[in-house]
Amino acid sequence: MTPSVADLPRVLAALASFQTDDDGPPQLHPGDVGWGQKDGAAALAHQIRVWEREGDPVVIGVGDASVMRLAVSPTVAEDEALAVSIADDLAGDGVIGGPVASAEVRYGGALRRTLHARGWTPGDAWACFTRDLSRPVPAPALRVEVVDGASGATGADAETADEIGDETVVRDVVAAHLAAWHRSTFSVEKFRAMAAGPAFRRARFLVLHADDAPVATACVWSAGPERPGLIEPLGVGREHRGHGHGRAIVDACAWALRELGASSMRVATPVTQWPAVPLYAATMRRLPDVPDFVRPARERS
Repeated sequence: MTPSVADLPRVLAALASFQTDDDGPPQLHPGDVGWGQKDGAAALAHQIRVWEREGDPVVIGVGDASVMRLAVSPTVAEDEALAVSIADDLAGDGVIGGPVASAEVRYGGALRRTLHARGWTPGDAWACFTRDLSRPVPAPALRVEVVDGASGATGADAETADEIGDETVVRDVVAAHLAAWHRSTFSVEKFRAMAAGPAFRRARFLVLHADDAPVATACVWSAGPERPGLIEPLGVGREHRGHGHGRAIVDACAWALRELGASSMRVATPVTQWPAVPLYAATMRRLPDVPDFVRPARERS
């Protein structure tokens, strides 16, 4: 099914329950969905597909005919019949509405085996990282301003709220993000749309300052106590690289996620993404790289 905006909290709660600390690569996380709400709740809901069993979501996807990112519940990871049904949907039959060119399936042995058997081939590869948060993390040495989703108006309350977070901090977040991602269209308005979503209730947006200038920013997302948290996104301003600010903002993310009760911190980035890969390799433990699946040419003809 395609959920409504009203369904998003239920879908996100299910997605949070899928997250596990098993040394496998990070799969689709509530933070990925929460970040996607910067373009509006209606647009986000339109991109989501949910497969249910007895009324409960067991597989959740976000994307379109180009790329579909899937998360699989551990309760159905080895369900062969469900895997066949979803593979059929990815090939163009069923709830997606058309064939998918590429699929991110990092978890769920049955579905991964089914796609391999049908001739799906490796696509773009992702470098995956994790960091254990069971031990205390030092507070940041540099000044870090925070927009805490738990303390602001979100969800239904945000419909009438003028502000989510201090206006100056929000503008610094946006400025630091744009300085890091030169093609980004992020804005204060998109920040407000993102922060109004249910996922942001378990998130914090951080902005790191050096000499009173916003030099780096990141958003961290919790899936709940004792579950992996996610960094999405993180960036250091192009004019401020090479001064240790990348390491500092990663450490600040770990500190924030541990305060939120996360068991670990995870992130995935394209293997070709520089300087993200060396930064995460220096501050987190690298897991095996994992490629997307690409639909075979005979199914695309």
